[in-house]
Amino acid sequence: MSDFEQYDAHAGETPAAPTSGLAALRTQRAEIKKKLHLDLQVPRYEEPVYVRYSPPTKAQINRINDRASKSRDKGAFGEAMLLADCCIGVFQKDADGKPIGGEEDWPKFDKDLAAYLGEPELERAADVVRALFFTDGDIISQLAALTNWAGFAEAQAVEEYEGN
Repeated sequence: MSDFEQYDAHAGETPAAPTSGLAALRTQRAEIKKKLHLDLQVPRYEEPVYVRYSPPTKAQINRINDRASKSRDKGAFGEAMLLADCCIGVFQKDADGKPIGGEEDWPKFDKDLAAYLGEPELERAADVVRALFFTDGDIISQLAALTNWAGFAEAQAVEEYEGN
């Protein structure tokens, strides 16, 4: 039995020893996870539109790259798929700069957003992304900002450097 098998994640929380230096770790981690998102403005709209994203995982990136490589629809299709996959919601802000509504109210890259955009026939999330953005370059730039924020640009640079 490994050291980890003795703990049941669903059996309740194990308290940290108050003097361990890690007593606040669980609380701090929970607070960071609540804030672990990125709001990016969609370019070219006069009344700004924003998308809230969760950080992509390496597994998401690999899965979507694999799927996009098999697609006949090239261009920014893979990038649009990843943006859709990481989307928490699409929203606007009020006069005070605060998001209008809550995450549970915001459309994602789905049929609701397609209808808002006047494109109810769209079936795929990637197509809804492409309808919200005006150019493939805007999609690619948005994904670059997201992956840079998530640390993938730095990780990729390290990986490439290690090969030299």
